[in-house]
Amino acid sequence: MRKVQDIILKLIAVMGICFFTALTIGAIGTGRKLAPFSETVSTVSDNWIKAVGIVLGCIVIIGIIWKYSSRVYIRHLRIAAAVIAIFSAAGIITMALNAEYVPVADQEYVYVVLKNLFTGNYTELQEYWYYNVYPYQLGVGAVYLLPARILGNYSVCTLQCIQAICGGVIIFIGNEIAWRLFHKERLCIFYLLFAICYVPLHLYELYIYGETIGVCFLQLAILSLLVLQEHEQWILWKKVLVYIAMISSMIVSYTAREALIIVWIAVLGIQFLRALKGNRKSFIISFFCVLLMILGQKTVIQCVEHQAEIQLSEGVPAISVVAMGF
Repeated sequence: MRKVQDIILKLIAVMGICFFTALTIGAIGTGRKLAPFSETVSTVSDNWIKAVGIVLGCIVIIGIIWKYSSRVYIRHLRIAAAVIAIFSAAGIITMALNAEYVPVADQEYVYVVLKNLFTGNYTELQEYWYYNVYPYQLGVGAVYLLPARILGNYSVCTLQCIQAICGGVIIFIGNEIAWRLFHKERLCIFYLLFAICYVPLHLYELYIYGETIGVCFLQLAILSLLVLQEHEQWILWKKVLVYIAMISSMIVSYTAREALIIVWIAVLGIQFLRALKGNRKSFIISFFCVLLMILGQKTVIQCVEHQAEIQLSEGVPAISVVAMGF
């Protein structure tokens, strides 16, 4: 079985190299631009010399990391992850405090849910047909309610600062997940490098739509799952506490971003393969945790409907959300 896993991992690695090589070559000289309001995509020219220079620079950096990574230990990487997380959060908070950000399109409807729940005036929720098409947006808006209540206001800037902190947590927890999965310092170095360079990870923290909070709690749930797998001999009360933290994080994550169920489909697939090797208990528990996650999200939406005295339709099929997430 171990040989089969090694072969599959090598095939995935080859496929990834081919795929990203093709994307890199295709991106040299041209690019794609998304218009902010019409959301139409157009092809724009790019400087191929700059693009090639960036690629060569990345190759040099990768080579340096490959050569000197043996001198780095996980304690150094945890410190580095914390520093990067703090600087990322501080940078986005600075942007949020100095910008006059106005939610538009879907963000506006999510913000309306929060505003109505916070003020107790449900007129807009009762009048907008949008929520009959996308009823899960009620859950997204409800996720923002708890921190808004704690801080005493629901301003866009406040929400952006909360998401900036969640973005920092994503970077730090992601490093911990990478270490617990593979126990390779070199991989964690590459993870942190990609976290720094992946601009959407940081800029999405300004976007009031649930992605950042969803991914943050998703990673907390995955970390909890890994902790449970590493400490199967723990006494019952410790396991119960971690399971409560994991299921709560799963519910918040799925409520904030419904498309993240894709991750749990993958987790169930992995647990099913483990079940074939005899570990059926983990698969059964994971399956029931996912059911509780879905039930929790539905309960949140129904509570909002009840509080706002509205009854919404089923909306777009769930498969459409999953397909969009892919």
